Amino acid sequence: MSEQSLDLKATWTVLRRHAFLLTVALLVGAVAGVALAVWRPPLWTSTTMVLLPPSSESGVGAAERDSGTQVRVASSDLVLGQAGRRVTPAMDLTEVQEAVEVSAATPDVLRFTARAEEPERAQELAAAAAAAELRYVSSAAARLRDAARAGRETRLATLRATLRTVERDIEETTRRRDAETFGSVAEKALTAALAQLTAQQASLVLQADQVAEAASADVGRDTASLIEDASPATRPGLLLGRTLHGLAGAAALLLLVGLALLVSERRDRRLRYR
Repeated sequence: MSEQSLDLKATWTVLRRHAFLLTVALLVGAVAGVALAVWRPPLWTSTTMVLLPPSSESGVGAAERDSGTQVRVASSDLVLGQAGRRVTPAMDLTEVQEAVEVSAATPDVLRFTARAEEPERAQELAAAAAAAELRYVSSAAARLRDAARAGRETRLATLRATLRTVERDIEETTRRRDAETFGSVAEKALTAALAQLTAQQASLVLQADQVAEAASADVGRDTASLIEDASPATRPGLLLGRTLHGLAGAAALLLLVGLALLVSERRDRRLRYR
């Protein structure tokens, strides 16, 4: 305990002996921090949000949308690259990725935060990123919708062809049954076959109706929407920003000079005691 007290006392003595130098360091650090804030003022920020379409899976126990995947896709050339090509002047993907941050407000909502030196540029970038996301979602949904439609059309065509075959079999079986003697073994067998064919016909009609209904049920479910337009660009107050930079610069330089003085003092002390 006494050794710790001696160390603290020695440290305080060293710092007090170099008070003028520490004061200069404090002032220089503050001036450097303010100068940095003036040279690189805070950027303007604009934000917009996009609501993604409902997940294809629904119901109890359905898997939640992977927001991390959505953010990675929105940060890629598929979205931000397209946004960069639509602003004036155009920007490459790396520049847009540095200027626009994509995050997931919720699993179904993407937030685009754009930063730029001019307020108009920040708002333009945010709006372009959101528009690019809407176009991407619409395009991807259209491809999936076309593939699903093709599959439904193929399935419906197969069901209708099978239904026509069953209807012909029903007509033929009915004709043959009516030609047999009522109550005979052949008549009973044909009646049973006719019942099976009728049940198969009903099942095929039901399946065809379900396929047709599925096509109309998907309409309007695959579109994203803009739930917040690009907000007017804002930035932290210049006075506050410069004050914080000044305090940070003063503290950093004061700490560095103080540590350098303590290290130098201890080195000199070891040399004196050799």
